[in-house]
Amino acid sequence: MQQAVFTSKPLFELIRRYQLYPSLSVKNPRAALDAFREDVEVRVYRNYFVEERSAGGAPRSVRLSVGYHAQDPNIATQVTRDLGALIVAHEVAMRRDQSAAAASYARHEVAGWSQVYLSRTREIQLKRAEIERVGQGDAQRQVELISLLGSQAHLLQQRDQSQKRQATLALDAALEGRGLGMSFDVVDDASLSTGPEQRKIKLMLGGASLLIGLPLVAMAVGAFNPSSGRV
Repeated sequence: MQQAVFTSKPLFELIRRYQLYPSLSVKNPRAALDAFREDVEVRVYRNYFVEERSAGGAPRSVRLSVGYHAQDPNIATQVTRDLGALIVAHEVAMRRDQSAAAASYARHEVAGWSQVYLSRTREIQLKRAEIERVGQGDAQRQVELISLLGSQAHLLQQRDQSQKRQATLALDAALEGRGLGMSFDVVDDASLSTGPEQRKIKLMLGGASLLIGLPLVAMAVGAFNPSSGRV
């Protein structure tokens, strides 16, 4: 998580804002960045996001502990709170982007199934026209028609399922876009540790997926590719 969330740009901004590692920042900014990362500790626990959850299930939750070592407790507290804000902003943005991408893919999937369903319907119409032209006694064409009708029912079922999935993901994307899909609360606001770690300030964050809060998983068409028109 640290490499994904605490990228160079925001950390350099914090280094400049709070004048962290002043001498090292002048001589070797990259070393100052590495030192900053070494003084940051992020722990994830009670992570129920790894569990499966249906749309109607209870909200899933996770807790994160953000710690920062510094000589000045006041600076440590401010930096820790800003680090917590970076985590929240990153997670909210990531879920928003992933949900929007999933909704976009679902729209593409629906369009693919709909196109193939219409194509199969045209094939059935043409096959029926052939049978009417040559007569009902053509067994081969009758078998082909029955096969086409069976596949049409399957395609209709797949299209309906993809439409339902699209509607759910579109709603989920709208909620995420408005910041309603996931919520973070501060459980413990940058408390000072006791014992040998007196200089380490910890911020406790609790995050929960609200309302629909669907797991963001990669969508796949599976054995069917709408662009190929084959099942």
